[in-house]
Amino acid sequence: EGFRSYQEQIRANADALGASLVEGGLDLLTGGTDTHLLQVDLRATEWTGKDAEERLDEVRITANRNTVPFDERPPMEASGVRLGTPAVTMRGFDEDDLREVGEIIAGALAADADLGALRGRSEALCEKRPLYPGFRGYTTYQA
Repeated sequence: EGFRSYQEQIRANADALGASLVEGGLDLLTGGTDTHLLQVDLRATEWTGKDAEERLDEVRITANRNTVPFDERPPMEASGVRLGTPAVTMRGFDEDDLREVGEIIAGALAADADLGALRGRSEALCEKRPLYPGFRGYTTYQA
């Protein structure tokens, strides 16, 4: 029953994220999702998937570039980004949190993005929903 609840929350979170992205002016491949994944189609914008992936990283959101059907860009550049909800759901994010994530993503891809403020919003969500009690930050790796 716990796993079923988790899966239902993953789907609810995906729907909330999708709606928030569309409200923020972004296009979703297929218009939404029936699963835990969403793909933002950036072809109507100046963004490449690679550039959007890097921009989202600046505001502490992990996404990956992904090709879209009939993509004219090479795969390493791509015209889309893929987002998923299982990891944040496991962390305790709910629909309101995912609406906030969608706003942060749309804001980060806007021409007048305030990256510092958006990064702060992402960090506030993560502080509200820590990975586990006492977690103090991400491990840094040294080469």
